[in-house]
Amino acid sequence: MAKANHYIRVRWIHEYEELPVELYSELDSQGWELRKVEVFADGRSQAADAYGGAGDTRLGEEPVLPIDEIALDPQFKPEFVDRREFEHAWRCARRSVARWAS
Repeated sequence: MAKANHYIRVRWIHEYEELPVELYSELDSQGWELRKVEVFADGRSQAADAYGGAGDTRLGEEPVLPIDEIALDPQFKPEFVDRREFEHAWRCARRSVARWAS
């Protein structure tokens, strides 16, 4: 039986204002991103799905590495999150895109 979709949040530790500080991904059983949310230090967030994305946010062109491999890089702090947390980030990003666009 195929593993169900799963959700991760990766905190990205850096000092670049133009890059996100948190990345949320909904992944299929093979690690392909189905939806993604990028959260920036200034509070704005952007989202992407199979139909496109806001700003520079796009789905990955390769499957996401397993969480234990992501964790090997000290600038990334990955963790699994539940669907509810991902959906909250997704809704916030959709509202943020509308607010920042106006």
